[in-house]
Amino acid sequence: MISSKIVSLAESRLVPKVETSKAALIQREADQVLMDLPYGSILTIKHGLLIASAGIDESLAPRSHRRLSRASRISRSTKPDRTEGPLRSTAEDDPGQCG
Repeated sequence: MISSKIVSLAESRLVPKVETSKAALIQREADQVLMDLPYGSILTIKHGLLIASAGIDESLAPRSHRRLSRASRISRSTKPDRTEGPLRSTAEDDPGQCG
């Protein structure tokens, strides 16, 4: 199993911090914004899931970027080939990038 953080990085779901505020990204990415949470997070619904800040995160992203969650909900019918291929080739070309 591969974490959603790694998948979003493989899918290039990164936005430069100077491009827009985190609050604006949350509004754009969330299906529904519910309420403010402690520590600057916002409770949202995305793809039918209750998730803080619409899955927007700055961990595992370059300091100048914010990482967005997956573009679509993962389901049993999802074909992982589009993400699996780039991850596999990166792991084979430079194993140090994957650990």
